[in-house]
Amino acid sequence: MIIGAYILIAVLLSGGYLLWRKVSYFDTFDFQPDEPRPGLILGAALRGSEPSTALRERLHHALRLFEQGWVSEFICSGGGYHNKVSEAEVMRDYLKEHGVPAEAIVTETDSINTLENLRHTSNLLKKRNNDSQIYLITHNYHMFRALISAERAGVHAHPAPFASKHMLMPYHKARECLALIKLFFNR
Repeated sequence: MIIGAYILIAVLLSGGYLLWRKVSYFDTFDFQPDEPRPGLILGAALRGSEPSTALRERLHHALRLFEQGWVSEFICSGGGYHNKVSEAEVMRDYLKEHGVPAEAIVTETDSINTLENLRHTSNLLKKRNNDSQIYLITHNYHMFRALISAERAGVHAHPAPFASKHMLMPYHKARECLALIKLFFNR
């Protein structure tokens, strides 16, 4: 019985370590854009009708890419969930307030998780007859799962990750490890 407990602990620790390595994979990724393309910004929580710290960071990174000429248009993806306004609508308004023309912003307001973000975006791209490659804009700890979701949804995504300057990474990486397990079971 004791040996079985030790084996179980060893398996759990090994699994946790492997998951942590996956969510940390993009920590040192050097994003090198190769050509202008659409940028998909994945939603994050809202604070009322305002972007959360995480979402504000994603928007700032997206704006930098736009200002540098690497993003030609934005797809803002994220539903309303418990809010009256969707994450995508808040992102659209924020981008417009920061100088992005309305015609360069498309919203996807129905998704409530990363896999849905990518599935709905895939449908949106098909409706627009746009099978182009996109830059996937999200935090580095979230990128591994986001790319798996993109592949499952048939979206050809190039990672455009960045590191958070304000978020508590051990918490968010641990949460992301659990989200990876959930994604594994949600085919």
